Amino acid sequence: MYKVYNIKFINHASVVISNEDCSLMSDPWYSDQVFHKGWRLLHENSPEDILIQLTQIQYIWISHEHPDHFSVGFFMKYLKEIQTKGIIILFQKTSDQRVVNFLKSKGFKVKEIETNQEITLSKNFTIKCIKHGFYDSLLICTVNNNKIVNLNDCDIKSDKDFARIKKNIGECDVLLSQFSYAAWKGGESNITWRRDAAKDKLNTLLLQSKTLKAKFTIPFASYIYFSNSKNRYLNDSANRPSSILEYFENNKSQTKLVVMKPYDIFTGHYIEDNVTKAVSYWEHLFLNTDKLEQDTYEVIDAAILNESFNKYIKRIEKNNSLKTMKLLRTLSPIKIFPLIRIYLTDLNESYEIDIVNQTFHKQKSQQSDIALSSEQLNFIFLNTFGFDTLTVNGCFEESSKNGFSRVAKTLSIENLNNIGLSVSYKLLFKLNIIFLFFSRLFSVERKIKNS
Repeated sequence: MYKVYNIKFINHASVVISNEDCSLMSDPWYSDQVFHKGWRLLHENSPEDILIQLTQIQYIWISHEHPDHFSVGFFMKYLKEIQTKGIIILFQKTSDQRVVNFLKSKGFKVKEIETNQEITLSKNFTIKCIKHGFYDSLLICTVNNNKIVNLNDCDIKSDKDFARIKKNIGECDVLLSQFSYAAWKGGESNITWRRDAAKDKLNTLLLQSKTLKAKFTIPFASYIYFSNSKNRYLNDSANRPSSILEYFENNKSQTKLVVMKPYDIFTGHYIEDNVTKAVSYWEHLFLNTDKLEQDTYEVIDAAILNESFNKYIKRIEKNNSLKTMKLLRTLSPIKIFPLIRIYLTDLNESYEIDIVNQTFHKQKSQQSDIALSSEQLNFIFLNTFGFDTLTVNGCFEESSKNGFSRVAKTLSIENLNNIGLSVSYKLLFKLNIIFLFFSRLFSVERKIKNS
């Protein structure tokens, strides 16, 4: 059965890679909504099926903290089974250690992996985890002398990125990578950006397979639909497996595309009939997202919002220097930490937020930078990952020119805190982080302008 290797597709970004001695599962997320009622799976696995999978593995690798990769719900639901089986959780070494500390506090066995550190899991099965960007990571599995590369969501598309992975990886036998866009794309009317983003993802996947000279490419990590009443429009231009096949064929790609449906197994041999069936399976689901479950937000009272804002400010103060924030707002040419205005669609009210002066109050006018629901704003106030979640689920609209960029320059402060960085004078010496952070923000501004 394991003459070379097995890759079993479970769902979304989760596969089980095996040989005769060892099995490793990646990024288990199999049910329920994520990104604050923003995403759902096109297909949900039954608990019975997942229990069977857990009896067959020794390791679980988590690529990064996003909930479609690190599903807290999964780990709590199957805590007993994972602990009883002695399954070891593998995660990249981070400065904040939030994921590792959480898992250890629940009694899981966890092994941290230094970037570029090669680890032997068993005979003829080694892995190497490489950090990418702020918090993502990729995994190289060498199984019976076959190199399997899991890029998951790693945003590898620049010449510098390709040169780096070529140096670190070389060539590979199998490549697994994301195939569609996964975040806000300029608002409901901005279909141009969505279409461009979808095409850009196809081109990136093609270049990844060419750069690594992958014999086989497995498109995954995009088997979701935008599930909220406020973001369902984002489904209109999402790539489907059929889109990938057509694009790769038109560009005369040398890699073999292996599309897989849940529980399909790939053993290094291309079987066209299996791919055809998988493409048909996903096509039906992608074209019928309007019939799948829809999420909505609740109305949050203004008094509760004020309480949540006070908690938010205390968190900001604890993790950052208010003096440095004030200095940066005064002197920075980028106008960081500006006062922002948010229109709450369900309350029909607009609020001013000033984190430097620690104020949150209702405006007389309804002018705003972005528009969203009261539950979403409350979520941002209560969670360090709140703003990051908003940018992924896309359940908001920009309501003034450069409104999103303005809001991001204030609310993304906790994106930095989440990767272990405090806004203090020490941050001024981390120019590479500052450059990466603002280059991404300016990239969004350019895309909004161009589309």
